Amino acid sequence: MNKTFSLKRGFSFLGKANIVLLAMIGLLLLNKGSWIDDGQKYLILFITISEAMILLLTLASCLPQKSKQR
Repeated sequence: MNKTFSLKRGFSFLGKANIVLLAMIGLLLLNKGSWIDDGQKYLILFITISEAMILLLTLASCLPQKSKQR
């Protein structure tokens, strides 16, 4: 087990999470033609909240993992 703060783990998680977020945004944009007029602000809100969560979880993934002691 790695007992130190790991930026490698954090950047790995950040990259994977942003790829998933891009895929979700892409799926939402496929149906953009049938949105109401102010639908874009909800998409921006979704992206902002998602990115904030990803950044918080990235910091948590940099922390050392706890090991089970027997």
